[in-house]
Amino acid sequence: MKRFFALAIMLVPVVAQPKPAPAPAKTTGKASPKKAVAPSTTEIPAGAIEVSPNSYKYTDKAGKKWVYHRTPFGISKAEEGLESETNAAKQKSDAASPETQVTEQGHSLKFVRPGPFGNYTWVKKKADLDESEQAAYEAWQKKAAQAKAVTEPKKEQ
Repeated sequence: MKRFFALAIMLVPVVAQPKPAPAPAKTTGKASPKKAVAPSTTEIPAGAIEVSPNSYKYTDKAGKKWVYHRTPFGISKAEEGLESETNAAKQKSDAASPETQVTEQGHSLKFVRPGPFGNYTWVKKKADLDESEQAAYEAWQKKAAQAKAVTEPKKEQ
């Protein structure tokens, strides 16, 4: 058994050696020129203005505004208007979703919204709420008022 393992260990380097590449065939005709492929990576233009670390704005010759971001995976490029509209709509829909729960904590509000990896929880002062959080707070107040009206019996005069 020991001899088998010793022989196997000695044969591994021999078997693992790469095989030599076959010699290219010689042709007498002219070789066709290879097509140049443009690099797929986007580069930040020379006239771009840095607006924050790793973020640049640039207006091209056609008047289109672009935003460039330097990421660990390379440079990303997006139209300026589309990026901000998408992020604002997503943030607004996140906090104002009907699943968002609001709890008062003195001068602050605690928001809890379910997400794919658990609950997202954040606390903000009432004076510092943005539009979506304000909408969620108002919706919560309406629900609380309706629940209170249903649970309290009407007083007869």
